[in-house]
Amino acid sequence: VPGPDDISVCFKFGWSPVEVKTDSSGKVSGIVLRKNMILGDMMSPSIAATDELIEVPCTCVITSIGYKVIKLPGVPFCEDTHMIPEHLSRVLEHPDGPVLPGLYTSGWARRGSDGVLATTITDSANTAQSILEDLRDGKMSVIVEDSSGDIRDVLVERGVNFVTFDEWSKVDSIEKEVGKAKGKPREKILDYDEIFKSLK
Repeated sequence: VPGPDDISVCFKFGWSPVEVKTDSSGKVSGIVLRKNMILGDMMSPSIAATDELIEVPCTCVITSIGYKVIKLPGVPFCEDTHMIPEHLSRVLEHPDGPVLPGLYTSGWARRGSDGVLATTITDSANTAQSILEDLRDGKMSVIVEDSSGDIRDVLVERGVNFVTFDEWSKVDSIEKEVGKAKGKPREKILDYDEIFKSLK
């Protein structure tokens, strides 16, 4: 009989859940997983599902945050990958199709659910670089204006608390200082009220 310390953990990377099995009473009895394969190189990989399935017996399923990109009206969308077709962050009419001028994508909508926070930061920087290149080369078919003031006015009118870039820089410094005292890169402020208190 297994004892209280007889616990093992097995991580199955590269598998996606496709179905939760239940018994005659409606209780969880297992979960079906589908194997994925990695396509492309390590710098820009993509994931594709295979036909290989396995069923893992279990009596409990715990869901994680997960993700699901929401399809936007007028924006191309790949139903099978749940991503927006793109090349160097520039949105395409369809995979391998022409670029839609002035339309860009970043984050999981561009590359799928992989990476960490630093990956998304780098991804956003690359998207911004593509925008700047298109502005410089006259490829933008839209008029780009500084509307940041308008956004601030709307937020103030609606009574929404927001953080400016200068205020974020202050919070960033505070988190790093507190983290350094605890022997780590930063100590994240997780409570919104605490963030605004730190700015006073």
